[in-house]
Amino acid sequence: RKIFCSTSTNDHFLNDNKCKKTIQSGLKQLIISIDGNDQESYEQYRKKGNYEEVIKGVKNIVKWKKKMKSESPTLVFQFLVVKTNEHLVENMKSLSEELGLNFTILKSFSLKPGRI
Repeated sequence: RKIFCSTSTNDHFLNDNKCKKTIQSGLKQLIISIDGNDQESYEQYRKKGNYEEVIKGVKNIVKWKKKMKSESPTLVFQFLVVKTNEHLVENMKSLSEELGLNFTILKSFSLKPGRI
């Protein structure tokens, strides 16, 4: 039906089975949220997050995408730029390329006024 479908993940659970199912699902874009390039910088924003698990999941989805000869999903790093990690922007772009992702999105943090 030509519907563009995208989802976002912290990428902690992309085992072989989930990678295959994700690719077979027809998903067009998978956004992987990552906010640092080592455990220390990653957990500044992702409390109790495991940087190595994220990298392991990224490598796994890239591996399965190649193995299944699939063009989709487009794999995107989403890097939330905050004061504690803004110096890592170029490193994150390089890491994204090194791991075989399609591109990197830089996102700024903002609080929008509204009701709570």
